[in-house]
Amino acid sequence: MLRTLLTISATLFALGGVYDAASNARATGDAGELLIVKVRGNSSGGSVFDVGRKGAFDSTWATCPTVLHDGKTYRMWYSSLYDSKMGRGGIGLATSRDGIHWTRAHRGDPVLETGPEDAFDGGQVMGPEVLFDGSQYWMWYTGMAAKWHGSGLGFYRIGLAISADGIRWKRAYDGKPILDLGPEGAPDEVQAATPTILREAHGYRMWYAAWSPKTDHTLCVASSRDGLHWERENKGQPVVGLEPSYAYGPTVCRWRGQYLLLYMSHLKPSPGIYAAVSQDGLRWSMLNAGKPVLRPGKAPDFDEDLVGHPFLLSSSMGVRIWYTGYRREEGGVRDWKLRIGLAEITRSRKGAGGLC
Repeated sequence: MLRTLLTISATLFALGGVYDAASNARATGDAGELLIVKVRGNSSGGSVFDVGRKGAFDSTWATCPTVLHDGKTYRMWYSSLYDSKMGRGGIGLATSRDGIHWTRAHRGDPVLETGPEDAFDGGQVMGPEVLFDGSQYWMWYTGMAAKWHGSGLGFYRIGLAISADGIRWKRAYDGKPILDLGPEGAPDEVQAATPTILREAHGYRMWYAAWSPKTDHTLCVASSRDGLHWERENKGQPVVGLEPSYAYGPTVCRWRGQYLLLYMSHLKPSPGIYAAVSQDGLRWSMLNAGKPVLRPGKAPDFDEDLVGHPFLLSSSMGVRIWYTGYRREEGGVRDWKLRIGLAEITRSRKGAGGLC
């Protein structure tokens, strides 16, 4: 049986992180046991990254983080609003020495804004995934069109931008989506969004959130040799084995020859972040007997109402998860304010090493 423990290292306490025993989630199942521990930050409600200044693009929401670490500096790209009815939003950048205390870059302004009104990303940009190839940063992101689907949900497609410094970005592929919507009846006929991407032996592999009226929120997979041209795997059908199968906001990393997936689901009675493992990335086995591995906190925590949109990163500090915490709050968009928190995963078995 796979058995995994998440603990907080002594170094985190020295950096200001606090062990939050009340927030832990632990259970057992056929695929294994997982324990996640939150690291309490010094920002509002225990978050590590707060909303921006009044009037800023991220003054109410900071969400959907993606993080790189070069051994000295953490760089986090993050989103503001989800759709065009909330405001223009955008994607921002912050830096940190420890992953807990962050400073906004680019004067706190977005580093990627919406495209032209008639473009696939003319309504909103959000949900970045950033990789560094040694000379350039590649950002796959979610673009929302200004036009809306009849269901009341927006059309989401995945685009690509490239940058030499992580601040000044140029859209690739002539500003067109690198993963467009699927055909009518497909799981992603309305939304293909929030990608998580790994480098593989022969290119790249992407897991992304899909939505259609027929299948609701599911996860699908695509692959590419160059990161620009993508083909859907599994005949375009969703992955299997997830419980709940209502899934979005994925993050994937490698774990001892297999894949580890975290995703969010807000279905009652157990909203939270779930975990699963897979050998092929298509057929998944749930960890923790299908119970959430990360749950909402308690009032007045920044994540008292919902947790989601996790991001996994392995570094010298162990395996860390930055995630979005939701709290109902006056002055928030749609009565919500979103902030970013931190949790950590470490293997307890001798010689296990990092996960990702």
